[in-house]
Amino acid sequence: MLHVDSIDVVSLRTVWMLPVDVPALLAGLGKRGYNTARIRSKVEGGYEISPLLPSPPLFLAAKGSVEILYEPARRILIIEGSSGPDVLSAHADVESALREGGCIEPAQAILFYEVLVKAVASGSIGGKKVSLSDVIGTDMIAIQTRLVMENGNPNSVKWTDLDIRPIWTRWGKNAQYELIFIYRTGIEERDKIERIVGNADGVLKEIARKFSEVIT
Repeated sequence: MLHVDSIDVVSLRTVWMLPVDVPALLAGLGKRGYNTARIRSKVEGGYEISPLLPSPPLFLAAKGSVEILYEPARRILIIEGSSGPDVLSAHADVESALREGGCIEPAQAILFYEVLVKAVASGSIGGKKVSLSDVIGTDMIAIQTRLVMENGNPNSVKWTDLDIRPIWTRWGKNAQYELIFIYRTGIEERDKIERIVGNADGVLKEIARKFSEVIT
């Protein structure tokens, strides 16, 4: 049986049709109590951002355990934190800040959503013996470590994937695993995205339970 022990990171990523209006976003988030990056208008046009941390993507804002980052070249806005409800609340703040700044309604500007959840789990994921003693001098076991969307295409807007990675430094009787869950879909399933983000812990636990039923 595979048990989810903890949720490390919940990440909500939105891909935008046009570049995100960073000045409007920072102004609105600052009013909502976020620590924000500095921004300076350039006389020749545009603006210059001094992010909270120097490494890419641009670290735009932070509040509590939540961080808001931006990849300008790919027009991806990233909201990350250790709590799904906190990430969902920050997402609402982002959209409110943009509306307040006079930007186009986010629901009309977002191309698709992607949720990534990183968790730690423990237990057994089964395994079938593969007899290889005559080949390499030892037998091995085949373990199931991946769930993917049935009839899905990883290159499409709609995709779901669970990668179960053994943590080899914790391998043994009480083995532990790193779970990387991805759920990507279009704007029409916004409500489902919000449910998954807000209840990331419960969603991962239910997936782990049903996965365990299949492999045992």
